[in-house]
Amino acid sequence: MSDAHRPVRVFVARDGNGFMRDIAGWIVEAARGCGRAATLVDDRRPAPDGSINLVVAPHEFFLLRDDDDATVRAAARCSIPICTEQPGTPWFLLSLGFCVGSPLVVDINAVGVDAIEREGFRAHRLQLGGVAGMDAWTHGAAQPDDGARDIDVVFLGGSTERRAAALARLGPVLWDRACELRMFTFSRPLTGDEPGIVFGDDKYRLLARSKVLVNLHR
Repeated sequence: MSDAHRPVRVFVARDGNGFMRDIAGWIVEAARGCGRAATLVDDRRPAPDGSINLVVAPHEFFLLRDDDDATVRAAARCSIPICTEQPGTPWFLLSLGFCVGSPLVVDINAVGVDAIEREGFRAHRLQLGGVAGMDAWTHGAAQPDDGARDIDVVFLGGSTERRAAALARLGPVLWDRACELRMFTFSRPLTGDEPGIVFGDDKYRLLARSKVLVNLHR
């Protein structure tokens, strides 16, 4: 079977972070848009069956499974890890362990690609972009409630001192505007049941109602 006809299987942890499931869904949709047969898989590990196996957030996927070390190593060798974590964090270091023996390593961050290559791996960047399913106005399953952008400013992100201070400084600008400042803390993977968290269609609907999205790095 030629590479052009190999099916794409995108693996993501069933009980993992909802952010990673969103990313996995985007990759599946993009692959299908390119004419590939692509599926999202969360109920088994990768196998050398001729498919192109992409594992989103390998540090989550493999650690949340109850497999022995030899089984994990075999699954990692027949898959391509899609790394998502910032260099310098413990999660980034965990991801590196699942890159050993893989035919290729992919990271969604240019800084991550450079850090992975410094560790001796061949790495490529997967630059995330828009897919049709994100567009709640025309393609998404969840349409905005009334067709209007009734939220002036929205922020979505984990709570840190830096972010809290930056948002506090915006108080004189935001106090009389309709805002959704959704900050959260977590000690386990976020599934979407937590207060303030939105994933998938719920997030696309929220963004479709919003005029300005504030981006504050950790």
